[in-house]
Amino acid sequence: MIDIKSIRKSFGSLEVLKGIDLHIDRGEVVSIVGPSGAGKTTLLQIIGTLDRPDTGTVQVDSVDVTSLSQKKLSDFRNRHIGFVFQFHQLLPEFTAIENIMIPAYIAGTSNKAARQRAEELLRFMGLSDRANHKPNELSGGEKQRVAVARALVNSPPSFLPTNPVARLTRKTKKSCTSSSSTCATSSARPSSSSPTTSTWPASPTAPSRCATACWCRPPLWVWPP
Repeated sequence: MIDIKSIRKSFGSLEVLKGIDLHIDRGEVVSIVGPSGAGKTTLLQIIGTLDRPDTGTVQVDSVDVTSLSQKKLSDFRNRHIGFVFQFHQLLPEFTAIENIMIPAYIAGTSNKAARQRAEELLRFMGLSDRANHKPNELSGGEKQRVAVARALVNSPPSFLPTNPVARLTRKTKKSCTSSSSTCATSSARPSSSSPTTSTWPASPTAPSRCATACWCRPPLWVWPP
């Protein structure tokens, strides 16, 4: 569950987020839609605890993340939020499966359990034969699917992809978006875990896959349209 109240964020004299209120229930899939510069990525980075608002509160799973220390915030992010960047941000010296396993290691998961979960996600994403390939040996779509698997390895309650398909071809975008959204909300999750809250940024395909679309225009936001 995500609950944000009166969020404001400025960069210099430019106010990007202007008093935003938003509530997303567990299991809900939301698309954030709007023109370039509206603040979609900024909002997702704040929800994902990668940035802090100037004012306002952000609660994720009933925890006020704006009040956490940097150390506690890092631990919380590792266990509760799966963030996918627009550019994959894979570590070049590690293989696909090793990149996926890193967040599990940070969370204290055993090597056996981390590898088993990473292999499960690779199978779901259709990348089992790429497990031991390094990023420079993967296509753009494959790298992004590895990044999605990495974001989901700890089965986080919240999944936040920041337009990870923006740089891909139309055909690859459709494939990656479909597999990512399915992976985040269905059988790729352990049976004991709760449904994921997924928040998607603007994309030609994302809104049609989401139960709710939130439209925005800079610097004002409308929830929902």
